[in-house]
Amino acid sequence: MSEMVERIARAVCDQYPGKCCKEYIQTERCDRPPESAFRIARAAIKAMSEPTEKMLEDSGMVEGYDIDNWTVDADKAHTEWWQAMLTAALEDD
Repeated sequence: MSEMVERIARAVCDQYPGKCCKEYIQTERCDRPPESAFRIARAAIKAMSEPTEKMLEDSGMVEGYDIDNWTVDADKAHTEWWQAMLTAALEDD
């Protein structure tokens, strides 16, 4: 599992310790989040695969683009980069 999936799963458990960590009820924090937290984490990452218009607007101009020779669609490039990062987050280590 990827570091990002585990990071999100732990954040889910931190927010919902009673529901997330029933089997670890005697401790403050799970040693390892249950599989349900990992499923939630993966679903959350997948749900973000398409950036919103606001995300694209706020990403602005990417350094290195030649404004005088504009041949690259910045929104398309930003979306591809975003999706590549999320795909990497879902890949197993």
